[in-house]
Amino acid sequence: LWTDGLWVEFHPADEASPALGIRIQRTRPQVGLVFPIVVWARPDSRGTLLVETESDDPAWDGFLITGLQVFSEARSDLNIQCIWNDAEESFDFVFHHARIERDARLSWATGWFGSRITQGRHHMRVAEPGAELSDIHVVFGHQRQHFDSQIFVQHTGPYTKSHVLMRGVMKARARKVFYGLIRLEPVAQNADAYLQDHIMLLNPGAHSDSIPALEIEANQVRCGHSASVGEIDEEQLFYLQSRGLDETTARKLIVEGFLAPAIEAIALEDVRARIQAGIDRKWAQ
Repeated sequence: LWTDGLWVEFHPADEASPALGIRIQRTRPQVGLVFPIVVWARPDSRGTLLVETESDDPAWDGFLITGLQVFSEARSDLNIQCIWNDAEESFDFVFHHARIERDARLSWATGWFGSRITQGRHHMRVAEPGAELSDIHVVFGHQRQHFDSQIFVQHTGPYTKSHVLMRGVMKARARKVFYGLIRLEPVAQNADAYLQDHIMLLNPGAHSDSIPALEIEANQVRCGHSASVGEIDEEQLFYLQSRGLDETTARKLIVEGFLAPAIEAIALEDVRARIQAGIDRKWAQ
């Protein structure tokens, strides 16, 4: 079923190379696209990869199946930034899988904006001692968009770390379902893991379900989760309006402040700017 795909490798000699960008663009009369990407970070390598989706027709109702299979070998430092911005009537199925080995570090950030229905699956294996994962998600849904996110982080080595942070805003009749699971295997002693999902609803028609879970089989760890779904704080809104801001500007300022912890944690300035542009576009629609 593959219609195209890429294999990307990073080597120690690439330390000073610029970020590599991949744009997946669907064009008519293409009904669907299946596009896998394999990323391999060799030992002691460093690299940055930006993956972005686009469609030449914003009202197109095709489908996209794409996935990133990532192998972070020993002592590598890999930075992956994804912006899923497909046509808002399309159907997207996104699969992310990573294996992080000894003393390797993987920083992954994803902006979710496009498609009518998006199903995202993350399976991150923090496999060996000293491995670290940072997994950041920013989502903004409006109209009838539906986001279905499942994140599974598995620790199979001691002295491993992971931090999953998702922040999002649902507008109009948008829906989001989040299921997150951190599993610490018996060998994952002294692991440090945390899972967060925080969603803001802008109106009564928006909806979000959050289901965080922990499975801990090691007896010497630090592990936790937090989740919240709520509306704009009326006291904050009143305070900003009392300082001369109109209601629309005040609401936008509160939303930007709510998303700021996730956006500011993204490494690339260009990606932060693109995500902010996506938020501004959704806010105006």
